[in-house]
Amino acid sequence: MYMHIRRHAFNIVSSVCMFLFVLGFTVLPSVQAQDIKAPACDTSLWICPSITKLGEDSGHNATLRLTAANVPTTDPVSGVPISWNIACGYDHPTDGQLFTTGNVATDKQYCLGDSLERMSTPLFTDFAGGKHPRWEMELKAGTTNPMTTSDGNLTATIKISATEPHNVTCFFVAQTTPKVIGSDGGQNVAAGSKDTDSLKYASFSFQGTVAACTSVRDDPFGRVFNASTLKPVPGAVVTLSDFATKSLYKLAGVPNPVITKEDGMFNFNIEPGTTFLSTGLLNFDVTKVHPNAALAYSNIYTYGDPIVETAGKPEQRDIPVQNGQQPVLKLMGFSHLQLGDSTRIEGRASWPLTQVNVMQGNVSIAQQNADKFGGFSFFIDNGSIDASQQLRIVLTEVDMLLATPTVPTNPKTIEKVFDPIARYVEGFAYDKAGKVMPFATVRVVLDTSEAVYHELKADDKGFYSVGPKFLPILPFHLEYSPANSVPTVGNTIKVTLPEFVKKNKEYHDANLINPMKGTKNGVKIDPNAVAKNRMSTQPFDDTKTNPSGSNPTNGNNGGYNKVANGAGNSPLENLALATGQSSSTLLVILIILFIVVAATLVMYIRNQRNNPMSPQSPDEEDSEPEEVV
Repeated sequence: MYMHIRRHAFNIVSSVCMFLFVLGFTVLPSVQAQDIKAPACDTSLWICPSITKLGEDSGHNATLRLTAANVPTTDPVSGVPISWNIACGYDHPTDGQLFTTGNVATDKQYCLGDSLERMSTPLFTDFAGGKHPRWEMELKAGTTNPMTTSDGNLTATIKISATEPHNVTCFFVAQTTPKVIGSDGGQNVAAGSKDTDSLKYASFSFQGTVAACTSVRDDPFGRVFNASTLKPVPGAVVTLSDFATKSLYKLAGVPNPVITKEDGMFNFNIEPGTTFLSTGLLNFDVTKVHPNAALAYSNIYTYGDPIVETAGKPEQRDIPVQNGQQPVLKLMGFSHLQLGDSTRIEGRASWPLTQVNVMQGNVSIAQQNADKFGGFSFFIDNGSIDASQQLRIVLTEVDMLLATPTVPTNPKTIEKVFDPIARYVEGFAYDKAGKVMPFATVRVVLDTSEAVYHELKADDKGFYSVGPKFLPILPFHLEYSPANSVPTVGNTIKVTLPEFVKKNKEYHDANLINPMKGTKNGVKIDPNAVAKNRMSTQPFDDTKTNPSGSNPTNGNNGGYNKVANGAGNSPLENLALATGQSSSTLLVILIILFIVVAATLVMYIRNQRNNPMSPQSPDEEDSEPEEVV
């Protein structure tokens, strides 16, 4: 009889367990899909160093000192010393900001892709048939890459060599272990985590101000410009000659002659000595050059005049000419980065003093005139950037011949369109038809390298969130792939930030989410936090409206509630609606009931086993007889 009872008890307990298993994995309304998976690239902490230009050689190759104080020394989770890498880059005219650590394997860890290869692509063939790279980062004495620190201070000295001038930006970058903290279930995410990494990532205040995130520009050796318009001349062939022999200057690795681009610039990296310059264009009388030329050009040059190069003292010469190709307004370099509370946008126009506007729609959110080399740099508060609209850089010609250089009538203009970089992403994954994608694979992909920076799964309602620490400082887009499928080109949907924000406008408005400021309900998102979804979190569905046509609401969730009539809800969801209890509460009650039932069955089995009057069942005939006390 005991075995019979035990078998029946086991069957009952198994049935209850199976019910709870099925309940938990099939009818539980909000699957916690935001548990962190290993990111496609290592979670990265980027620190802006202060950059000091120690000097330039004769070819304008700059030696830079990078310093940062109060940086994390050990990983907050593993406790091991943090290895800091130096990552430097420049503003490419078409690819945006390119960065490299100087090591291909390390670049892949940080999702920088093949930046090193692209930055080192040979541009010219010199007289000996060799290749001249356009980028090189040399570590000076006492500097290693990577490096560690025991006192929170980092110092590095590097030399950047390039065949053409760039806006050079450097960071200290390290891998950190993901640490999920500060989440209160998606209703609000606590700010002010005490995690040192997070606070520094959130504010980028390592050196006190965002000024520490500025770049250093390599100035040119010289420019060819039209004396009549004061605009640079493209396509000019510039030759450097030895002053003593009057022959072509030859040095391994130095291309000579060179052809100017739209900015009219040329650069010869030479050894100390005496040389002179010439072009195939008519040299303008330097005594008759318009006085406003001094606003952009210096050391205005006459062919044949000697140029004496000394070690560590670069010599710049600008050449006025009478003819040549028509000047071209062009964006020579461009980059934008997400630096905590600010977005940095910078680049270089081909013409000096060009008016530069950062636009959204027809509104200018920032404006300045480029410097004499065409360089510009903006730090824009993220609160003034609308994540639902693309940004535009608009370059507008300035007439330099006017007493006060200003924009002329019918000026030449060009523009570049690009997406904002969000600090926080929370919402729903939609397919091309506008339907939510349950359990979609969501990937954060860098625009420049096409590398997957972070990957996660949406929940059963298509909801997901990505905290600041798991978003890159570089431009990115989102990609959605259907559930239970390997992401491929054919089944993946590319989503830009403006598209994501427009699709989730109702949800963002209801929950006061600002992707650019990284806030929800007016509170800054903890950089490490992962916002969990709740039963009340529902994508906007205009097919489930009330008779008046407005979205049904209950409380202050802004219209993102369960359907009151129960249509399309799970049994547990309908039970929750009927009782007014949350699904989580009901699940806890069911677990308690299971424990009570199980305990009762155990007590019953023990009583039956100790009862001498219990008859033996046929199933027990072959078993050993119970001892009668």
